[in-house]
Amino acid sequence: MYYFLFRVLEKDVTETITFDGSELVIEVDNSRGIRGRFTLCVKTTDQVASLDCPTGYDQIQFPLGPNYVVKTAKMDRQGKVMLESLQYTEIPSILFKENESLDVILQEVPDQSTKVTLLNAIRYVPPEPVEATSLKKTNSMAAFSVVIIVLLLIAGLLIVGLIATICCCRRRTPEKIKSSNDQSQKHETTSAIKDECSSAPLPLKLKSRRTSSTTVTTKTLPVKSSSAVAVFPVQNIQS
Repeated sequence: MYYFLFRVLEKDVTETITFDGSELVIEVDNSRGIRGRFTLCVKTTDQVASLDCPTGYDQIQFPLGPNYVVKTAKMDRQGKVMLESLQYTEIPSILFKENESLDVILQEVPDQSTKVTLLNAIRYVPPEPVEATSLKKTNSMAAFSVVIIVLLLIAGLLIVGLIATICCCRRRTPEKIKSSNDQSQKHETTSAIKDECSSAPLPLKLKSRRTSSTTVTTKTLPVKSSSAVAVFPVQNIQS
């Protein structure tokens, strides 16, 4: 059960109340002295409509005016109503529920400034049904479980993706290193070959030999002599 303290009744609003003790104390404050009537409807077991209250309610009603600024009424659990110190009326079929709560309606007051206060009453608010509460808890737990499962799935996918990425990176790294080593080895081999070629002595160029030929030309030179002509060979050497 849930109970809330309250003081002033609102017009045409059904209130479920409970009160301590044997009597409900009702105070009507008509400080402005406005003429009119006070009518409070009380829940009963009879399903007969009263003059100024809805079906299933009986009324506590009395006049107000300049001579009745503040009035106090009391109603016991048997429905007997006392106005000031005198018995005023009786509601024999008053209906209290199993939790000892009672429904009342402020039906009529002379003016909006007139205040009606239940001095010892407590507003009753029924608790939520156990089934509805458990159903809400079950639904909330189910929703929470679904959220947890989704988060776990996302975390698992992220972990798997991270592992796959690391594995791929590890596989690609040796291939790149091997390729780089091969290229370096080829480059070194090529450089070595170039170095060997550049350091090797070049073969000497053979000088062309000219074949010298000696041509002997014999000419006959005439020598004048008185007695005879002698011929001496002259060699013309050409190389």
